[in-house]
Amino acid sequence: MLSDVSLLIVEAWVVIGLTLIGMGLLWHWLCRAPATSAGELLHAFWLGWALLLFLLQFWHFFLPVDERAAVAAVAVGLIGIAVGGWRPWGALLRGLPWHLPTLMAFALLVLGLSNRALDGPHFGDVGLYHLPVVYWDKAYPIVPGLGNLFVPFGHNISYFLWVALLDVGPFAHCSLHLANSILVLALFARGLLGLDRLVRVWRPCAPHDVYWALVLPIAVGQAFSIFFTSPSPDQPVVLIELALAGELVAFFGRRAARPAPDFDVLAVALLAAAAVTIKLSAAGLAAAVVLVVVVRWLWRDRPLRHGGGATLVALATVAVAAAVIWVTGNLVLTGCPVYPSGFAALPVDWRVQADAVKWIEAPMVFGLPLWQAIVDWRWSLRRLDSLGWNDPFILVPLALCLVTTAITVCYRCVRRRPEVARLPLVILVPALVSFVFCFANTPMPRYLGASVWILLVDSLLLFLGATAYGHGRWGRALTGVAVLAATGFVLRAQDPLLLSARSFAVLPAPQVVEETLPTGLRVRVPRESQTCWDAPPPCTPEPNPGLRLRRAGDLASGFWIAPSISPGP
Repeated sequence: MLSDVSLLIVEAWVVIGLTLIGMGLLWHWLCRAPATSAGELLHAFWLGWALLLFLLQFWHFFLPVDERAAVAAVAVGLIGIAVGGWRPWGALLRGLPWHLPTLMAFALLVLGLSNRALDGPHFGDVGLYHLPVVYWDKAYPIVPGLGNLFVPFGHNISYFLWVALLDVGPFAHCSLHLANSILVLALFARGLLGLDRLVRVWRPCAPHDVYWALVLPIAVGQAFSIFFTSPSPDQPVVLIELALAGELVAFFGRRAARPAPDFDVLAVALLAAAAVTIKLSAAGLAAAVVLVVVVRWLWRDRPLRHGGGATLVALATVAVAAAVIWVTGNLVLTGCPVYPSGFAALPVDWRVQADAVKWIEAPMVFGLPLWQAIVDWRWSLRRLDSLGWNDPFILVPLALCLVTTAITVCYRCVRRRPEVARLPLVILVPALVSFVFCFANTPMPRYLGASVWILLVDSLLLFLGATAYGHGRWGRALTGVAVLAATGFVLRAQDPLLLSARSFAVLPAPQVVEETLPTGLRVRVPRESQTCWDAPPPCTPEPNPGLRLRRAGDLASGFWIAPSISPGP
């Protein structure tokens, strides 16, 4: 039985899910590609979330992300449902009686996840800067020079606006129970739909359905991750990267091009742009996916001969609008267009003076240049071990990827007559680029996002080939059994499966003291740790003696550093 609080979470999921699906349907309508099937509703969820992130960034230039933003978001979602029409909803209702086992599995999943969502934050950075930034976003429009208060406060992470949006009504100061859980639930829903289509061996199955079925064991891991109830961008970036990789597979598996503007190309562009605003570590995957899709689109579909100019214009519009919104946010928060880098910083009074890149990289500096690391390989292995690269959840997927990819390449070299429906090896390229990009910049496994999992799923998809998504019944049936076995194995390893809690976990109380800086500004400073949690602003674990407000008494005016005051040792 659901507790009252778990039931409240489920009710909130319904409202949020319908809102995001409505926004996704609005994107369909704007791209002149109305949704027609029930599966496209789940696809619309991710597009709606990506669109919402940009709408929130624009809103935040003028207003705080508070109850007004939540009402506006629901209103936009309802408009999207209205303009999207009833065709996909009718298809959903007609199909329900034929998918009862899948619906029962989803219902059990909802019960389990609503219980897991009662848990509290377990990641150290939540109280350090995640929640403090959320409360700044909720209380004020975007604050100039917020990065001067504390270096991490300058990160223009759109995900924090999403958490602030949900921090309303009964979920005030409790939005962490919704922010990631609804995304993981959507991942499970698409995975179950993919598995349902995979095991119905008497009906056609698309490659991207197999991709989503293979993601199910990963979804289980995400549900039991420490990030599930921690309002951290580390989990959402994994989820949106998995969705983006699914779009790539769907694009390469489609049978015919769409009319201009090509909806599939624009969907990839929207998800890729949103992923970068959630966490910069996604830039490698996002750029590579967009490049591969556009090159393949130009080469295979020859769109410029058939009115493809409209797609190019729409693609450029999405890219430019997304870049302008995000870069403008960076400039307001820090004075730097690509913060944490100080490249092309503007000469504004609120420009962040601290070396943010050094601050971030300090705990994970590899210690040797590449050539020396190769020569002294024993030292390199010890350093990789200290950074966390000995984790089986990293080594096992990488080993499986290498083995299955090698077998696939050998098989394709020997077999001269390729299957018509097989996917090209190029779908591995974006995940490889992402892996190299993340390792070169932040060589710790948790900064890899979904790179390792995408490599594993894509390599398995290439290894299985048309056996899994063609008309061969035995191959598809065995693939479905293997997915269920892998999912059960991961689930069995989790302990406990359910929590004994009946209400929301209580957040730690902030332990802060008030200090007056040489500039006269009064700030709150954590006493026993660096965590501010929900302490009233301004709170910072590293107060700069030169910190002052741009307008006395007005926190919304922003912060700057007085150069005449020494920062001290």
